[in-house]
Amino acid sequence: MEDHRQATESDRDRIVELAEGLRRELGPMRGGDLWIRRESASPPLDDTVNLWLNDPRYTLLVGTYEGSVVGYGIMEKETLADQSHLGVIHEIYVEDASRSVSVGESLLDGLAEAANEQKCVGLDVRVLPGHRLAKNFFEAQDFRARIIVMHRDLKSDPT
Repeated sequence: MEDHRQATESDRDRIVELAEGLRRELGPMRGGDLWIRRESASPPLDDTVNLWLNDPRYTLLVGTYEGSVVGYGIMEKETLADQSHLGVIHEIYVEDASRSVSVGESLLDGLAEAANEQKCVGLDVRVLPGHRLAKNFFEAQDFRARIIVMHRDLKSDPT
């Protein structure tokens, strides 16, 4: 049975392993390389997971299936200009073999519940432009695009 729970120190190594899997998956996709360099957690991931576990701005959940940790989700409570709050999901990932058993939905429900408890006005998540499965997943959970980030690659001339 799928479920989610608050991550603990004992989950650290597994979360690092899953975070590395996310980077391997997204890296080759359109926009993935820049996502890794700009939006994703900076290495070493052990330090980042430690921050997520101990900084009250973050909610770190693990998704489980039949008792095993197979995914994670990290949300930050961000303060907006009007002092209201927005829940920003920085990363949500479920191992490929566990994606058809509702672990992702359970994680997202848990993050939404945490955002509601923290009086957030909404939830944001970034999805790479070519990641149709992720886009479809979030749209099925009532997410809608509110902004599109355009990028122009500027390669330096090596001469």
